[in-house]
Amino acid sequence: MDGFTPPAPSQRTHAVADGISVAVFMLLFAAACVALTFFGMMLAFLTDSCTDDTCSLGVAVTGMLIAIVGPWLAFIGSIVWLIIRFSQRKRLFWVPLAGFGIALAFAILGALLTYLGVQFG
Repeated sequence: MDGFTPPAPSQRTHAVADGISVAVFMLLFAAACVALTFFGMMLAFLTDSCTDDTCSLGVAVTGMLIAIVGPWLAFIGSIVWLIIRFSQRKRLFWVPLAGFGIALAFAILGALLTYLGVQFG
């Protein structure tokens, strides 16, 4: 024969379970990014009572942009990292979970910046 030996059944089982979990986690991550984007858009309502003298609209708008775009940057970064880890044949299940943590951090940072721009402008 050509010297090829198939992987052990336990390795194949882990690879299948890892692939299924990554697919489910990435779908949930995409849905979470949609929800976080909607949350970022709702931050615009914080600036309803603002005038040029009472708020720092530049800081508030920057916070809104971070909260809207940041989760999608984390999602795209997770896809890139998944491709890199997949090509190296390493475990993948944790990549969408870490990406969701980063996306949530972007949303919280954006909300804090928007709040600071409105509160202390």
